[in-house]
Amino acid sequence: MSDKWESKPSWRPQALLFLLIVVVNAVNVLVIVGPRQFLPPEQPAPVAVGPTTVRVTPAATEDSSPVVTPTLSPSAPPTARESPTTAPAGVLLRDTFDNAVMGRLAARDWTASPHADLLTVAAFPTSVDRSARLTAPSDSQPAVACRDLPDLPERYTLQADIRLSGDPAPGMLISVAASDAHAQLDRTRASVVFLDGGGSVSSDVLIEVDAWYQLTIRVDVVSASYAVRIDNLSNPGGAVLEEGLTLGSSGPEAGHLCFNVRTSSTAAMNIDNVVLATP
Repeated sequence: MSDKWESKPSWRPQALLFLLIVVVNAVNVLVIVGPRQFLPPEQPAPVAVGPTTVRVTPAATEDSSPVVTPTLSPSAPPTARESPTTAPAGVLLRDTFDNAVMGRLAARDWTASPHADLLTVAAFPTSVDRSARLTAPSDSQPAVACRDLPDLPERYTLQADIRLSGDPAPGMLISVAASDAHAQLDRTRASVVFLDGGGSVSSDVLIEVDAWYQLTIRVDVVSASYAVRIDNLSNPGGAVLEEGLTLGSSGPEAGHLCFNVRTSSTAAMNIDNVVLATP
């Protein structure tokens, strides 16, 4: 009778002990990870790269690389024809004639003699990539086209594209006179002649008709010297470089860039992409 009514062990103390253990573990977890979970994420620090600043954005996973998004300046517009030489750094003037009206070149900085009508705007090589065209008169006088130049520093670079057509008569090809000194290229019927101080240097460099050439003249007034590079634009591997040439003394026409054709009504020169810059 007494065994029937004997009390069994209570389950409540064990349950309370288990609940206490669960609560203690939960508090420990919150102490460890709680602040990291509820604090706002840190903003990525800016990283300086040259003149611009880029922001490094953390990747979505630890295995992926950071994504770098730099701020870039707008690209320069592409040219109609890639130049085989490095473009000058600080451009002082640029004449492409692309926006000029067809017919006689009506530009204040350009003049032509003996007649203004000898210098025109041609739809060549294309109607949108135009050039200036200097045509020789029918008599024996040379046709000369000149452009006024701004005040130039002691070192500067001139580039111009030219194309001869018709009779390849001898005479001056190009001359740049500024800062009391000038550089000049002449031509015989066979080759180019470089001005060298009071004399000249003959060469076996040919300027063929009906072919585009880029002339690059680098002038150093301090050393009274200049260098010339001639690129056949249809044959980029055929560049010619002549260095160590002595500048001549400029006359009263200083401050001009001039081109020349002569002796035949069929002789002409196309001029394009005239650039004057500081290297």
